[in-house]
Amino acid sequence: MNVINQYSSINNKQVSVPCSTVKENTIKTTEYKPDVLDILSEKVVKRKDITDTVTVPRAIFKGYLCFTAGTAINAIAGMLKDKGFSKYLGIAGSLVSIYGTYNFVKPFLIKDKENK
Repeated sequence: MNVINQYSSINNKQVSVPCSTVKENTIKTTEYKPDVLDILSEKVVKRKDITDTVTVPRAIFKGYLCFTAGTAINAIAGMLKDKGFSKYLGIAGSLVSIYGTYNFVKPFLIKDKENK
């Protein structure tokens, strides 16, 4: 009987843990102020509109990135004053854009044997 009383007295005691992370977490939660995105997300009627994702095939994504990078390279080549380097950079940007266009269109042009 004595052991049960000691166990219950141990359970009823409150233990304070002097941990800095617990204090930091309580400070962070009390000082949190909502930003513009939080305020806008509260106004959304359908929550699925915020977290909706679309799966894109890898070839189309790679084509988009190459086409965007090629356009950026061509823009940099147009801004440079050195005509020699600008010419080669423009050619490289055009080749990257053509490669990106090929990757972007490849899934639509080349069909699998199963899809025929």
